[in-house]
Amino acid sequence: MHPDPERLFEQADELIDGYKNETDLRRAISTAYYGVFHFILRHVADTIAGTGNRSTNLYGMVYRSVEHKPLRDLCATLGSKVKSYAPMGGFGPVIAFAGLVQQLYEQRILADYVPVHSLISAGRRLLWVMGERPLNILMQLHRSSVRPL
Repeated sequence: MHPDPERLFEQADELIDGYKNETDLRRAISTAYYGVFHFILRHVADTIAGTGNRSTNLYGMVYRSVEHKPLRDLCATLGSKVKSYAPMGGFGPVIAFAGLVQQLYEQRILADYVPVHSLISAGRRLLWVMGERPLNILMQLHRSSVRPL
């Protein structure tokens, strides 16, 4: 069974709502990032292998084929280089989603690996903008005719 992105977001919210110190905020940022990451993995695997195949080896292989750094690099490319080739009206939520995923990845690295980086000033607003918004944008894309991945 793969991690449930919705539950990861609930956990991040619980950590934010009841945070007592910076450790709780660090865990919340990391958990929010993993919520987005597993949402993407599920979407990719559902699209390629099919939702009816979630218990198969093929689905697991597709799910595990997405790695953090290449995903971040793709999001950075979409946010910088591809923007100039946007059609009239832009790419809309695809570029916004990519930018937010990249930012959340970077915040997760700071939260998990840079102990001198202070997160208290960012607090709840950081997690709301960077955690919930990517998920909401991807849900919009999923409901529309746009195929984000």
